Amino acid sequence: MTVTLSREKHTVTNARRPVRRERTDAHHQPMPVVAVTGAAGGIGHALTVRLASSQQVKRVIAIDAHRGDIAGVTWRVADVRDPALAGRLAGVDVVVHADFDLAPDSDARRRRAFNVRGAQTVLTAAAAGQVGRVVLVTSAMVYGARPDNQVPLPENAPLAADADSSVAGDLLEVEQLARRSPRANPGMAVTVVRPAALVGDSLSPVDTLVTRHFEAPGSSATSTTSPPRWSSPPAAGSRGTSRWAAKAGSSKTRWSRSAG
Repeated sequence: MTVTLSREKHTVTNARRPVRRERTDAHHQPMPVVAVTGAAGGIGHALTVRLASSQQVKRVIAIDAHRGDIAGVTWRVADVRDPALAGRLAGVDVVVHADFDLAPDSDARRRRAFNVRGAQTVLTAAAAGQVGRVVLVTSAMVYGARPDNQVPLPENAPLAADADSSVAGDLLEVEQLARRSPRANPGMAVTVVRPAALVGDSLSPVDTLVTRHFEAPGSSATSTTSPPRWSSPPAAGSRGTSRWAAKAGSSKTRWSRSAG
């Protein structure tokens, strides 16, 4: 399901007639300005590349702790944990937050502090900057690997991962922030996207336990004569990526609360 931010305009048709309030036709809505955090690497890099070539996006703001190599976007160097991030989001309609530390060998305490504080700062800064929607890219890991999980697992299944010091535990806490956001920031919608295991090419590398398994010598993927088949999620560079972000996010997991 795709959600498009609604916009309205005031039209005066005649001096003797009252002002009429009309909704803008969906096909003539202004193209959004989209900001992507973590744009210098991984899934954020892949998404920013796609958005930069999209005809449905007015402008792309690439945010990371260092400048990346993507041309045709506006780079803004910033730490997502810095409250000054709000100033970097001026004029932005949609923020896609993909700047998470998912490395399996990161220090657990530092990783948790980065992931949770970063998401919290992005939500607060976006609200302060009057951003219409924030898209948080978490992971299907939050569902937990349970022997009694349904196959296929529905998107509205309970989040059954262990709330421990793992990456999944970090993302569970991030999703709690997403659920609380509409109460703290009325008027700003939040979309959560939970992709399955991600892989990337040399331009958008992804470092996770899954990628390390398949890169290891003697793994089932590297020991066969035929190359493995990868399943690439939309956010990692499929045709639907641009439409997804340009239309302010598509997911069945959304939280929003109208102002007032």
